[in-house]
Amino acid sequence: MEVGEYNREDRIPEGSDGEQEYTELKLGGNRKNGRLQQFLENDRKVLRFYSYWDDPTRYGSRQYFVMHYFLCDDTVEILNAYARNSGRDPYPVFFTRGPLKLQPGLTHTPGMVEKNTAFLRPEDVKVGEFIPVYGRNFFVYDCDDATKDFYKEYSGVEPKSVSIPEDKKEHYKLKYPPHTGFGSEEDSLGSCLSLQEHVPKKDLVKLMTNSGRILRYEARCDNGLPEDEHRKFIIGVYLADDTVAVWEVRQRNSGQVEGKFAQRSKKINPETGKSFQPNEFFVGASAMISGMMFTIMRSDEYTLKFMESNPEVYPMSNIDIQMKRLKGLKEKLGTAGPATVMDPESFRDAVQMELGVPINEHELVTIVRYCCNESAQIQIAKVYEMIDAAQLLRTPRTTPTQ
Repeated sequence: MEVGEYNREDRIPEGSDGEQEYTELKLGGNRKNGRLQQFLENDRKVLRFYSYWDDPTRYGSRQYFVMHYFLCDDTVEILNAYARNSGRDPYPVFFTRGPLKLQPGLTHTPGMVEKNTAFLRPEDVKVGEFIPVYGRNFFVYDCDDATKDFYKEYSGVEPKSVSIPEDKKEHYKLKYPPHTGFGSEEDSLGSCLSLQEHVPKKDLVKLMTNSGRILRYEARCDNGLPEDEHRKFIIGVYLADDTVAVWEVRQRNSGQVEGKFAQRSKKINPETGKSFQPNEFFVGASAMISGMMFTIMRSDEYTLKFMESNPEVYPMSNIDIQMKRLKGLKEKLGTAGPATVMDPESFRDAVQMELGVPINEHELVTIVRYCCNESAQIQIAKVYEMIDAAQLLRTPRTTPTQ
């Protein structure tokens, strides 16, 4: 396309006098078609621009558009360029083909001539600038190659594309509503997952394997109140479905109602926001159940043996892990004879001082069960022997040595 084929002077002036045209028609003249030459020379020649509009409303977002400018009659068409899975209704046409007013106005009655009406022209569209579209500012950031060639001949300036940063897309995942307290949490969650409620599925293998297995711990109340210092509780953990129940031990003249304290159900750990798991209960652990803070003091023999038989789930009951942590203790304390013993508290303090390895209550119980004598004192020679054996042992022991 040559520059002379599309010239502003070839068109009818903006402020043409309607009375002159009316007089010519009255005298027998015909209507003039001032844009016939423009149509014949520029038919099927379209300029294509790429733009976007930032919706400033509350839930608005950036929307992309393709704008077509028809050189044959100076009309404009704007189409929506929806992204994949945008969630918007597929209406492709945003602005129907027609003259685009730069400053649209209002008239009192139909048929009135608007004042200072200016329409969009090719020189008004510049890459890197905004275009007003009935109250919306469209930013033109690019155009196709044919449009760049047209402007290079029309105005002598070739448009350059403007790089725009991509929007950071964040996926917001809706959270399920909190449990109301009626029924189990699985039942309430089922009404959120489907319209037709279904019975929650259970792990039948776990249910049948661990049926009747209960881990019991003795705990004390740790709320700081003097009237609750002597209260004792039993925490039961059911391995079949990971439910927890709490009972208060009957005591003479305690002033408290003995018996069931918390009914068997899945309890939520306030620290994690999830249900309590069996490995979260051990000697020395603290647990908030039904608004009461408990500290576990001891557990029964069955619970300790079960934890020692499952060292991959309860690492604090794994004697080999504990002995590997005490590597180098012999060099610090020196050789000891068969009669050298230490009480558990002194042994824990010595390990902390010499090796800097902290030992909690349950780990100390594990060491005592493997390395103690009849008076519940730790035999240092037995500890050295098990430390040497742990360095060579690859598979953990499952039961304490007798």
